Amino acid sequence: MTPTDDDRVTAIRARMAHDFQGALGEAREFAGQSPASLPARKLLAFLLNFHKDLEGAIQVLRDARDMAPHDSEIVFNLGYCEMQRGQFDVAASHFGGSVGRTGGLTDCLLALCEDWQGDSQTAAERMRRLTREQPGDPAALYLLYRLGTS
Repeated sequence: MTPTDDDRVTAIRARMAHDFQGALGEAREFAGQSPASLPARKLLAFLLNFHKDLEGAIQVLRDARDMAPHDSEIVFNLGYCEMQRGQFDVAASHFGGSVGRTGGLTDCLLALCEDWQGDSQTAAERMRRLTREQPGDPAALYLLYRLGTS
């Protein structure tokens, strides 16, 4: 019986706990053997990001986005990788495209990008809105506090 994409992802994630390099190699092989598999690409991008190969992760995610442009997980992860590279304007555009589809964390990361770009007023307003919509969101409350507003 041939394993499904989900089976392979699960196996590679399990291997990651005790053999990261082996898991990364297996994920590269999986993505190469299954170029149309979004789960393979998402997993490879995650492992490359974890390995601090941001350029590699971004390229894999861009390819995946070309395959599924409305996949909010892919768009969010692209933003997160760009934020790690210090490309806050690019990250903000990705986060802005996934706000409302990925929960409060996206709003928080977008607000951080806005703040780091010098637009703390917009960032604070975003956090005020989020804390009104999700009053118990700890990340939003903390970020609102860090932005120095209430």
